[in-house]
Amino acid sequence: MIAVGGEKLSRGLTLEGLTVSYYLRPSKTFDALLQMGRWFGYRPDTRTCAGSTTPSLERAYAEITAATDELRRDIEEMAALGLTPREFG
Repeated sequence: MIAVGGEKLSRGLTLEGLTVSYYLRPSKTFDALLQMGRWFGYRPDTRTCAGSTTPSLERAYAEITAATDELRRDIEEMAALGLTPREFG
């Protein structure tokens, strides 16, 4: 099967057995990138075998991944120190 679409395919659609995905829709906000990143699968059992996108979108996803990882490390550090978000910030 070949599925072609824009907004509809990027929001909440599951394609069973998807093996290749070409994704070109840009976004300048992290929250939208996080939502759209789920297109590639966000659980081990739902990840696609191959994904293809533009170099600029690839950089944007690398940036949001780094930001998310940093946030997780900060939360872990805050918890280890026994601080509240207000105290930690």
